[in-house]
Amino acid sequence: MIYIKLFEDFISTNFYSFYEKVKKLEQTNSMFGLKSELSINLDNIPNIIDIENGLLKYKKGKHVTLVKPSKAFNTNDDKEIDAIATYIMAFNMKDNVTFSVKKGKNAHKLFYTGLENSKYNLSYDCMKRKQCQEYFGIINDNPNQISVLYSFRKEIPSNKNVSGFTILFNINGVIYYDRIYGYTKEDALLIELECNQRGWKNIYDSGYFYDEENNKEKLSIKLDIWKFSKYPYFDSFRYLDIINGILYNYKKNKKLIKLDSTGGGFSYEYEGDDLYINDNETLNFINNKFGHKYLSSFL
Repeated sequence: MIYIKLFEDFISTNFYSFYEKVKKLEQTNSMFGLKSELSINLDNIPNIIDIENGLLKYKKGKHVTLVKPSKAFNTNDDKEIDAIATYIMAFNMKDNVTFSVKKGKNAHKLFYTGLENSKYNLSYDCMKRKQCQEYFGIINDNPNQISVLYSFRKEIPSNKNVSGFTILFNINGVIYYDRIYGYTKEDALLIELECNQRGWKNIYDSGYFYDEENNKEKLSIKLDIWKFSKYPYFDSFRYLDIINGILYNYKKNKKLIKLDSTGGGFSYEYEGDDLYINDNETLNFINNKFGHKYLSSFL
């Protein structure tokens, strides 16, 4: 029987050059919870011919055996094994991925992937649903400030073969990329690598959800158009000054609406609680009952 090695063209020196770039990626490192640089031994990689149920099918000489990744990668740490396997798979598929930045009208169209499941977080994206397509005016109508980087891979069973995306924010000529969504961890890694190679900066911090005062850099964006009947869920730039049209990635004051609804609305703080506003009746009720008349400019 003739075996085709899974990493037949694997060149370790090229991989190490690839890893030197990957180890600097903030979201990628957070994905695996890594706190230090890995020591990666690649001696066994060229002999891997397949992966079955978490085991590596390994051929050396005439013999084919199944071995644990810990043996092939010389580590027993599950996080390190997961990271190394992802790095190697990403290195192996990187030439099959293409990228495109979309802005302006219909920039959001490829959020609707048609996927019910994915191997990483792309199918978890709350804005992927068809009924969410009317929420993205704030992206489409601010092409100078907000755009989207999409990645594509022919193997992905999604709309237009989309394999992932991240929303981009332009602040005085500096591009920041937000949370990355990928069909696989490898896709997410390659998107962040592309962002890094283009000189863009990461603004997303997963810890931000638990401590909003702890985000590393406080930023704001002045929008051209900001009053819409529906809004998307934003991961980082989620606070909007509805009077002046300024987006913040932190709570500058209490007179801001918060773009954290998956139903096209937003929330507004009142006496320490978040009131969710998803239609005009609720908005009018809050205006009349609590006197927050500045919100009527939203209508």
